[in-house]
This record gives sequence, C-alpha cells and structure tokens, in this order.
Amino acid sequence: YELHPEIPRDEEIGRSWLLKAAEAGHPSAMNNLGVGYAAGSWGLQQDREQAVFWLKRAVEHGHDTAGEALAVMFPS
Repeated sequence: YELHPEIPRDEEIGRSWLLKAAEAGHPSAMNNLGVGYAAGSWGLQQDREQAVFWLKRAVEHGHDTAGEALAVMFPS
C-alpha cells in the first residue's frame, strides 16, 4: 500500500495472506501475526495465547526479533 496508495486497503485479505504465509513456514509472517495478536492490530482481536504461539514459532524458525517481542510480553 505504501508503493501504490491507489490500491484500496483490504485488511481481511491481508490477514488471510498473512495467515497462509505463517502456516507455510515463513518466519516474518509468523512474527507479524504474533505481534498483530499481541497488539490487537490489523483487525485481529487481541489474543495473548495466539500471540505467544506465533511468536514462539517465529523464534523456532530463526526470526531475529520475535524473541524480543516475547520478552516484552513476559518481562523478568
């Protein structure tokens, strides 16, 4: 949307593709989905359990910053 502002934004389609990418094993999609659930953004209902699930998967798949997001959720 940043490169083509004339394209109408459709969050439902965006969430659908994000979920497909995460389920297909893409670490960045897993991280973005986890962050979305944690913040309740992109039209996602805030869901801590789903956030942790996707962020942990992102970490397991080598995502660089997903662990930081988890650390923010569970400060020591």
